[in-house]
Amino acid sequence: MAEEDGGLRIADVLKTGDKLGAGAAGIREYRVPGARVCALFLPVEPQGGDMYAIYHLRGGRAGVFVGDVSGHDFSSAIVAAEVMKYVESNRDRMREPGAFLTMMCSDLHARLSSYQRHITAGVFVIDPGADSLLISTAGHPHSLVFDAQGRAPRTAGARAFPIGFEKKVSYGTCAERFAKGDVLVTFTDGVVSGKDAGGGEFGTAPLESSFASARGDVRRALGEIEKRLKAFAPTEGTKDDRTILCVERC
Repeated sequence: MAEEDGGLRIADVLKTGDKLGAGAAGIREYRVPGARVCALFLPVEPQGGDMYAIYHLRGGRAGVFVGDVSGHDFSSAIVAAEVMKYVESNRDRMREPGAFLTMMCSDLHARLSSYQRHITAGVFVIDPGADSLLISTAGHPHSLVFDAQGRAPRTAGARAFPIGFEKKVSYGTCAERFAKGDVLVTFTDGVVSGKDAGGGEFGTAPLESSFASARGDVRRALGEIEKRLKAFAPTEGTKDDRTILCVERC
């Protein structure tokens, strides 16, 4: 993990695509200030559009970016790589998630239009000192927050307009309490929207039950979810890359 100017460091970056720095499928684990991040990545094709980045931010905070470029061809993989370069270049702006996505929407509109692609994205900033989680999303599914007491999860994040359709979209930021033992579970829509031959979606119920049975063991819960996703057989028209990030406050 390399130190950057101003005390900002990148923990790791995953970019999908056969020759564009593809990360290994499966579960990976990262440490950031006040949190542990477990990530599960299950691509549907060698070229894909799911991506995530995890950063140490100034002030003892951590930032998480997750995105999904529409499509599963080589163009989608190129766009994903370009988006990750943009995120890396502007990572210090992630401290204000809504402003970051608003800026990204404007800056990348022409490029996305040229590829006829759009992006769903979520930005999450963990502030251990304030026990808070800042969230802004653009077309990204609602996330789940599990508390340390084991109660039913609450949904977090507003599903705003995806990036790429309009140049000028203003994204807001919402704040959630995020204390020690709490877990944020965020995922691309390929996880929940795939449909089997009977028309049933995978949905969020398997995520909730896996965490309930794991009794606070995030790695175990994600392993169970991985098994369930691999056993689920989405129809050809609903297959998509599947990425899940679990952020546990420590």
